[in-house]
Amino acid sequence: MGGLCTTNVQTLPDPKEVLKDTEIPEWVSEGGQKLFQQAAELAGGEFPVFEGDRISTYEDIADPGEISKFTAREQEGLQLLEDRGDVYQPFIDRASEISTDIGSQRIDTGQFNYSAFGQEALDKYLPMFTSAVDPALQDVSETFAKRQRDLDLAAGKTGAFGDRRGLESAELTRGEARERGKLLSEAGRQGLEFTSGQFERDRAAAERLFQMNQAARQSDFDLNQASRRMELESVAQLAPQVQGLVQQEAQGLIGAGEAERQLDQQALEMAYRDYVEQREFPFTSLNFALGALKGLPFETREFTMQRGGEFVQSPSVYGQTMGGLGALASAYKLLT
Repeated sequence: MGGLCTTNVQTLPDPKEVLKDTEIPEWVSEGGQKLFQQAAELAGGEFPVFEGDRISTYEDIADPGEISKFTAREQEGLQLLEDRGDVYQPFIDRASEISTDIGSQRIDTGQFNYSAFGQEALDKYLPMFTSAVDPALQDVSETFAKRQRDLDLAAGKTGAFGDRRGLESAELTRGEARERGKLLSEAGRQGLEFTSGQFERDRAAAERLFQMNQAARQSDFDLNQASRRMELESVAQLAPQVQGLVQQEAQGLIGAGEAERQLDQQALEMAYRDYVEQREFPFTSLNFALGALKGLPFETREFTMQRGGEFVQSPSVYGQTMGGLGALASAYKLLT
């Protein structure tokens, strides 16, 4: 850069001396020539390429050797979301099974069925009454048998045989049959009354037992349904909770990784900004000298760092320098 980059003392021409046939001071001509030569050297030089990284990159944990734009934590968080994205599915499936089971359950209400009063009831209770009169029937038979013997004995003494003897014997037989019939009839009547009454009592008892069993079945059914509904609600609530926990864990990893990546990116941006300022320092110095030569205020340039590594500058130092060089070249032609 010559005199712009080193510190030395030079004796400038007398400011009162001007070029021949002009009003341009000699020191302006001399300074312009030097600046033009320096500008020509800058323009002819090679453009310095930035060899550092502009964007932070990291190793791909899923494919070692490959490059990823995400940190290891961010990759772990994203992989967690991908691998466990359906962590809630078992709970949804279980809730569906429970819901289907609840809907398919039915209570067996049944119908109270008790056979009508008939031969079955008679066969069950009537024999007890008929067997109860057996002693009385035996007594009747013995009584009439004794009378028959007495009649036979009397007939043997008096010689009363023939028709009279047959009539008397037949009368005894009819009498025995009447007595036995009365006993059996009374026993049948009482047995029938008892059988019908007992049948109604048995039927009422069976109906009460049926109602009690029905109430017990209904209670068991309601309790089971309530229990399954509680299970369904619990399982259904677990699904979003489990998913939320996985998402929170992933968000924590992604957030920590993002903060790490931002710090790394800011470091790269600062390095690039330092490079840009070093690269443009010769142009900035030349632009400053041009402004001093023209007697104009030096135009400054501001850099703004934005996330993503983009720089916004206003105005362009290259535009200023090239514009100044153009004006300097015109003056140089006039001065030489």
